[in-house]
Amino acid sequence: ARQNLALINGLLPDGFNQGKQRFTQARLVADGPLFSLPGGEVRVAGGAEWQKHSVAISRQDALTFARGAYQKASTSSKAVFAEVVAPIVGDANEMTGLHSLVLSASGRYDDYNEYGTTFNPKFAITFMPVDWVTIRGNWGTSFRAPNAIDKQQAAAGDTITCLMQVQAGCSPISFINP
Repeated sequence: ARQNLALINGLLPDGFNQGKQRFTQARLVADGPLFSLPGGEVRVAGGAEWQKHSVAISRQDALTFARGAYQKASTSSKAVFAEVVAPIVGDANEMTGLHSLVLSASGRYDDYNEYGTTFNPKFAITFMPVDWVTIRGNWGTSFRAPNAIDKQQAAAGDTITCLMQVQAGCSPISFINP
């Protein structure tokens, strides 16, 4: 009987998380043709973006129903981005062994409220020797800034990891009743 009780207690949660998240974003994008090449129209796109992410998490004990204080974090960023796509070879000027050739270049500049700035370019080529074979290649850089939950975990250390029930063997009760 004690083994069954231990099994049942092991299956029941020891607490509950309550969280609030808010994500706000404003984005403006424009695109269109710039000029024509023998392979087709060169197109350009660009835009700007602003975003804010905030989170608050609290833990409630399943036995006592005691609720801990909300742990809060937020991040925000601004960005500008652009891309140009240039069809060098297309239907109008294709030749044997060169059905299509398209080059593209893009870039994104981000300014994070806490992590600084970053610029990430990308260059790509799409080559079609015949209409049924496509070969693509690209090079670029990228950066993913920590979001509000990442930031909150870093600030609170094991407490938030424990609250999110990611770390095995931790005791969220110590967070509620320090």
